[in-house]
Amino acid sequence: MNRTLVIRFGALGDLCICGWFLSGLKNAHPESEISLLTKQRFSDLAMQFSGVDKIVAPDLSNPLTAANSAEIKSFNKIIDAHSVLRSKQMLLLSGKRADSILKKDTFSRFALIARARFGIRHPDTPVTHLLDRFCKLEQNVKPSAPLAHLDNKSADAPIAIAPGAMWKSKQWPIENFDTVIQHLLHNDKNIRLFLGPQEMQWFSNSSLARITNSKMQIINNQPLTEVARLLGECSQTITNDSGLLHLSEATNTPVIAIFGPTVKQFGYFPLLENSIALTHDITCRPCSRAGRKDCRRQDLACLTEITPASVLTAVGGE
Repeated sequence: MNRTLVIRFGALGDLCICGWFLSGLKNAHPESEISLLTKQRFSDLAMQFSGVDKIVAPDLSNPLTAANSAEIKSFNKIIDAHSVLRSKQMLLLSGKRADSILKKDTFSRFALIARARFGIRHPDTPVTHLLDRFCKLEQNVKPSAPLAHLDNKSADAPIAIAPGAMWKSKQWPIENFDTVIQHLLHNDKNIRLFLGPQEMQWFSNSSLARITNSKMQIINNQPLTEVARLLGECSQTITNDSGLLHLSEATNTPVIAIFGPTVKQFGYFPLLENSIALTHDITCRPCSRAGRKDCRRQDLACLTEITPASVLTAVGGE
């Protein structure tokens, strides 16, 4: 049997986009056993990806142990879909070489950031999505949503709301989410509010916590496999530029994604045809590689200028 190992660590969003590639890879090579080497905390979710036969999730705290436990030597083909120091180190210690390596876009990102720092608009150049770069790792790959089998929408499917983000500078104002939720509830919509451990830290003191309505269900402290299942039951997801954006699309649930300091040229915009990305175009975007740095303007205009009305219009003219 041909055995292929795909290496991808990174964050939740990166992994979900890689899942589209893995589905296409399996369709292109149904006779091959496809294994994914990733972080242990993502192993249960990734095992549900269509196209993944096995998960390799070693203890990455010890590179030598990780290389041995991954049994890298036993694979016929190795695809380094991350191309970082950790993946290179593991391959070196195992005595193997990758058959294909992800092409990084670090220079182009920094060039965009440098132009924005001086108020120079970035050129209107073709956008290469991260998924496109994954698909260049192997010929004849036609990607598909890796968790589409979780798509289970009813006639009164709820609307998912994901108000959190890894960094505060990527988070649409909570009062705007409040306005959107109140309007949707007033129009008799069912709401699922998704909160992770980080979001719970501010949620209890926010206006969202004071909403009392039987049509709003709060989802928190759930494993990623359960979050994915619940997202697959939703009609759409209103979200920041976060991991749940990509997890939602992986289940075939379109998103209304609110992008602030990051731009389309970074390669993380939505993939589904019915998904919508909302942005406010100002010359200081992008201001950092992952949207992590504090706003230089001190007003987060890239986010605050996106109105609740524009989100509600994207929902469907509410």
